[in-house]
Amino acid sequence: MEFTRVELYTLINMRPVDRRLWLSGADLSGADLSAAILYEAALFRANLSKADLSKANLQGADLSKANLQGANLSKAFLSEADLSGADLSGAILNEAKLAKAHLQGANLTGADLSQADLTGANLSKANLQGANLSKADLSKADLTGANLSGAILNEAELRWTRLRGAGLTGADLSEANLTGAKMTAEQLAQARTIQGATMPDGAKYAGKIRGPVRRAKAKAAPTEAEAGATEGQPEQRGEIETGGIGDHA
Repeated sequence: MEFTRVELYTLINMRPVDRRLWLSGADLSGADLSAAILYEAALFRANLSKADLSKANLQGADLSKANLQGANLSKAFLSEADLSGADLSGAILNEAKLAKAHLQGANLTGADLSQADLTGANLSKANLQGANLSKADLSKADLTGANLSGAILNEAELRWTRLRGAGLTGADLSEANLTGAKMTAEQLAQARTIQGATMPDGAKYAGKIRGPVRRAKAKAAPTEAEAGATEGQPEQRGEIETGGIGDHA
């Protein structure tokens, strides 16, 4: 289903205020929809590749499984929108409002999400490989099982963010705020840099990552002599000596 510029303008601007816009499966590739009012629009599986949606109001819209490759969503309003399974690879989303948006399983490889508001968003199992999340607010977002390898997260807000099972290989977490983030020391050790970052315990990174470290093999039960020697000593939580973790090539 394709539309001419006039038809698209009429559909968006001439419909009754209380009527939901249905464009599911429509071919809107390359369309100029900047500043368009698409509140709660049905755009399921729509083709919006390379479309201009900058400053558009897509709050609560259904964009699940839509093709948004290379689309311009700069400063767009996408709060509570459904983008689950959508292809946003290479999309521009800088300063976009994505609070409580549904992005589970979405493809965001190479996307620009710098300074985006993703508070409370669901990004579980999303692919964010190489994405730019510099200064983005991901507070209380769900990134469980997400791929963040090579992602730029410098100065990002990750307070109380769920990161269990997320891949952070080669990620830039410099100056990021990880206070209360749900993640392991092993995950932090995967990052390319965490210089100046605030750790999950609220302390600034100081060359060591503290926290429980899983062992590959379980230790045998201590003998009575060993137990006596360690009695009264504090429980060992473990540390990873990171050395040059803040400056990996």
